[in-house]
Amino acid sequence: MENKKSAFRPDIEGLRAVAVLLVIAYHAKVLACKGGFIGVDVFFVLSGYLITGLLIDEVVRSRTIHLVQFYARRIRRLLPASVVMLAATMLAVCFILPPFEQWILSRSALATFAYLSNVYFVHLSNDYFAGDTAGNPLLHTWSLAVEEQFYFAWPILILLAFRLRPSRKVACVVMAVIGVLSFAASVWLSQTNRPLAFFLMPLRAWEFAIGGLASQIPMERIRSRPQLMRVLGWGGLAMVLFSGFVLSPVGFPGTKVLLPVLGSTAILIAGLGGGRASVSSVLGTSPLQYLGQRSYVLYLWHWPLLALVAVLAQPFSLRLRLLCVLVSLILAELTHRLIENPIRFNTYLQRHAQLCIGAAVMIMLIGVGTTSVWRSWAKQSPSYAKYEKVISDIPEDAMTGCLIGYGESAPHECDFGSSHPSKTVVLFGDSHIEQWMPAFQEIANQKKWRVILMVKSSCPALAISVSIQQASVEDRTCRTWRELAIARIQKLHPTAVILSNASNYKEVGRPDVAQSPKEWSAGARQTFTSLRAVEFPLVFLRDTPLPGYDVAQCLLRADWNSVQQCPALLRSTALQDDVYRAQVSGAQGIPNVAFVDLSNQICGDVYCDIMQGQSILYRDSNHMTASFLRGLSTDLYKELVRAAPVLAS
Repeated sequence: MENKKSAFRPDIEGLRAVAVLLVIAYHAKVLACKGGFIGVDVFFVLSGYLITGLLIDEVVRSRTIHLVQFYARRIRRLLPASVVMLAATMLAVCFILPPFEQWILSRSALATFAYLSNVYFVHLSNDYFAGDTAGNPLLHTWSLAVEEQFYFAWPILILLAFRLRPSRKVACVVMAVIGVLSFAASVWLSQTNRPLAFFLMPLRAWEFAIGGLASQIPMERIRSRPQLMRVLGWGGLAMVLFSGFVLSPVGFPGTKVLLPVLGSTAILIAGLGGGRASVSSVLGTSPLQYLGQRSYVLYLWHWPLLALVAVLAQPFSLRLRLLCVLVSLILAELTHRLIENPIRFNTYLQRHAQLCIGAAVMIMLIGVGTTSVWRSWAKQSPSYAKYEKVISDIPEDAMTGCLIGYGESAPHECDFGSSHPSKTVVLFGDSHIEQWMPAFQEIANQKKWRVILMVKSSCPALAISVSIQQASVEDRTCRTWRELAIARIQKLHPTAVILSNASNYKEVGRPDVAQSPKEWSAGARQTFTSLRAVEFPLVFLRDTPLPGYDVAQCLLRADWNSVQQCPALLRSTALQDDVYRAQVSGAQGIPNVAFVDLSNQICGDVYCDIMQGQSILYRDSNHMTASFLRGLSTDLYKELVRAAPVLAS
């Protein structure tokens, strides 16, 4: 079966350009390109197509795959530019970010040197206390790690398939089986643990496999149908562009990723036929050829620039973002001319594959060693100790399994306080009721209360549908947990139930749109009515002010680089007045429901505090420090007794 492809494919170079432009537009927030992240999926399909074609041709021709030569080619192609980017980013970070963030970034760098940054970001995404990773200057390296892991495993799989039986058909069957299993697992995990489906190579393997299968379609079948190829090519480009401008990150990858993957595959197949009116006539144009040749280095440089300039520039205007893109293009050109091509096509290195592999191992060891020294230095800084003290100022119960995770639905009960209590109080809600535990512990110790904590991450006590990063659509476990928790609370028959939750939940499927006051009112009524099935007071504790940015991080950055400005906290915005009014209105007509509002202890008439004296009040973008809330225990007790007199000693 003849399957040779031309040595150079202008359409492939053009498709690379389209992919990197989509990614850059998404990261730079230009052209309303909200689905531009799918450019990475286009690259995955491209890699599967090209690498599989080369490997199968080699094994058919020579009955083996020269793994050392293959890995050496990948090293020359990918490693030099990525090392330069890593070194430059780490150097810039030393001046821009405070030592604690340098220490955090050093872990990303270590994972990147080990080609495991995708695994590291899975860990961060599933760690409730890890903080926001969206601004990490090395976040984009996850896709490079996926590709590198693919390059390591794929040749071995193909070689094993040919050892099983030396046939292209057998290799295609193996790829198809891997693809089906990988896709099925990806769709399932997109519903239950999205970071796994998004970041891990085995869950992305089906994208490479589809590209690989496309590379094995006989050329005679393609060239004999030029009209079909023209339709296929233009249709594929339309699918990719539609995905780039329309797809939402909610629920991605799931089945959504099929659109750009199949579109990319269609373009690759059609590029071998179709004539002058084919999609290749556009993808082969000079600007796209230029960008395609530099797509890898452009991908490397654009994100660290955007991420680090965003720290220094406030506001981060469109003009500045476009300037970052221009600078990244200049850096890409310099890297392409001075580093990428000279090393990639160096004849001496081409003849000495073992030297390339040895150099890669040496660079990895040097990188790990240098990063470890940097990590140690950052941890010795007084600034590090100050920041660590703030972000670790969390309730003691938070690290003991009381705050259950995103995928769990069975309520946990954590008991605190007296074993011979005068009162039993249940705290019910998300981490925003759990953050008050230090204050409740003070009350429990003084008043001989028993406190039962029933809390779940990112799951409000009030019955609204929620959409969170870790779930593709509504977190169904949240609804189940809430129903089970309410049933359990009714059986406990406590002295009182105290509820609270964050007031900034987003609508399902719309990650930038907050829940409407109408939804909050209906959700409050549903929860209060459900709990009223048994007679005990219900007290809703108003949410603490929401800054909308990571306060501790911002203040520490301001101490470090003097450029950072931390916005004042406007009371009306931070307290979500419309949401609170809706929550109160939802309780109208329901007996024995009261509200406690301690916002005057945090806010003045116009602004809310982010510091009091030298104390930082927030440990992140929405949780207050345990020590500050512990200091409000006396005020909290007075307000609780006013709202529910049965709680008085």
